[in-house]
Amino acid sequence: MTQICHKKYQLLGIVLLILFCRVVYSETLSNQDIKQTIFNRAEKMQLVAQEKQADIYAPDSFSKGMELYQNAVKKFNTGKNLKDIQKKLSKAVSYFNKSIDTVKLASLVFKNAIKARNKALKADSSTYTYDSFSKAEKVFKEATRILEKGDNKKAKSKGKVAEKLYLSSELKAIKAKCFQDVWTAFKKLENINAIKYAPLTVSKAYDVAKIADEVLINNRLDTDQATQLAKQAEYEALHAIYLTKAVNLIDQSKKSNEELLIKAEIPIQKIAMSLGITAHFDKGTDAVVQNIINELQQLRKSKMNLEQEVHTIKEHLSLLSSFKEQMKFKMDQEKKWRGKISKIRSLFAQKEGKVIKEDQTIIIRLYGLSFQTGKSIIKPEHYSLLTKIINALSLFPDKKIIIEGHTDSQGGEYINQRLSSERANAVKQYILANTNILHYNIDAIGYGFAHPIASNQTAKGKSKNRRIDVVIQP
Repeated sequence: MTQICHKKYQLLGIVLLILFCRVVYSETLSNQDIKQTIFNRAEKMQLVAQEKQADIYAPDSFSKGMELYQNAVKKFNTGKNLKDIQKKLSKAVSYFNKSIDTVKLASLVFKNAIKARNKALKADSSTYTYDSFSKAEKVFKEATRILEKGDNKKAKSKGKVAEKLYLSSELKAIKAKCFQDVWTAFKKLENINAIKYAPLTVSKAYDVAKIADEVLINNRLDTDQATQLAKQAEYEALHAIYLTKAVNLIDQSKKSNEELLIKAEIPIQKIAMSLGITAHFDKGTDAVVQNIINELQQLRKSKMNLEQEVHTIKEHLSLLSSFKEQMKFKMDQEKKWRGKISKIRSLFAQKEGKVIKEDQTIIIRLYGLSFQTGKSIIKPEHYSLLTKIINALSLFPDKKIIIEGHTDSQGGEYINQRLSSERANAVKQYILANTNILHYNIDAIGYGFAHPIASNQTAKGKSKNRRIDVVIQP
C-alpha cells in the first residue's frame, strides 16, 4: 500500500513539472511574439538606415535613434510599461527616417567628398596613412553634423575641405604602396652615408624616385609606371649600398691597385671558362667581354632555333593527332555506314531489289515494284515492299532522298518521260503519307529511258530498265 502511494506522488510530481514547463514555454513564446510585434517596424528602419550608411552621413540622427531603440530593448527585458516602450520606439523610427532623409541630401551636398572618400578607402588610406585619413574623417563628420542642423551652405564648404583631405590621404596611401621598399632602401643609404662613397648611384636613385613621384602627382591612376620607376629607384639604392660596402672593404684591405684589378678579372675569367673561352687580359677586359657576348649571342641563336624546331615538332604532332582523330571519325562513320547498308540489304529478297553503294550514295533498285502498262498507280500487293523501303529510310533520318522513275525504250520519249515522273511521284506521295519525312527532304524525278541498265533489245533487258530507284544521298 505504501509503495502504491509513493508511486502516485511520483507521478503527480512529474505531471506538475510538465505543466510548469508548458506555462513557462508559453509565456516565453508570448513575450517573443509581443516583442516581434512592437519592435518590428523599428528594426526594419534601423536596418535600412544602416544599409544607407546613416551612421556616417547622418551620425547624430542615427545615434539618437539607436539610443532610443536600445533603451526600449532594455526596458522590455526588465518588464517595463509597454506604452512607454512603444513611445521610445516611435521616436527611434522618426530619427531613423530623419537619418535616411539626411543621407539622401548628403549624397547631393557631399557628392565630390563621398567620391574622394571612396577612393581613399580603395587605396587603403586607413591602413597606410591612418593619421591623414582620420583627419579627413573628422572634418567630414563635422560637415555631416552641420548638414543635420540645416546649414547646407556651411556644410558644403566643410565638405570641400574634407574632399581635399581625402584626396591627399589617397595620394599618400598610393605613394606608400609604391615607395615603401624605396623609402626603406633610402633610409639605409642615409645610415651608411652612401652619398660619400657612391654619389653617382645615389643621385640616380633619388632622380628616378622623383620622376616616379611626379608621375603619381600628375596621374594617380598610372600606378603601373610609377611602380616600375619605384622598383628601378630601389635597385639603384641597393646598388649604391653594395658599392658603399665594397669601397669600405677596399679601403680597409689596403690592397694595391694591381691586386684590385686582378681581383676584378677573376669573375670575368670564370664566365669565360664556363663558356669554353680562354680569357687573355693582355689588352684589358674589353676583348674578353666581347668574346663572351659573341658566344652568348650564338647560344641565344641556337636556343631560338631549337625552340623553333620544338614548336614545329609540336605543330606536326598536333596535325598528326588531328589527322588520327579525323581518320578514326571517318572509320567509325564508315563502319556505321556499312552496318546500315548491310541491314538494308537484309530487308530485300533478290527478286525484290538490289542495294548498290556508290561512294557515299546508296541506291535501292526496286525490281519487284511494277506498274500496269501506261499506269502509275501502286498495286496493293506492293505495299509490303514499300514498307521495307520506309524501314530502310528510317536509318537515314536527315539524308536527302530522290525517287527516280525509269522506263524502257518502248513508246515515245515524251510519253516515257511523263510516265516515269508520275510513277516516281506516286512512290514519293506514298512514303510521305506513311512517314514523318519532311517534303523538302524527298524529291521525285522521271528520267524516261535516258538511263538504261540493260539492253532494250530484249524482253529481259526491258524488264530491268522499267524500275524505281530510291537514292539516298549524304
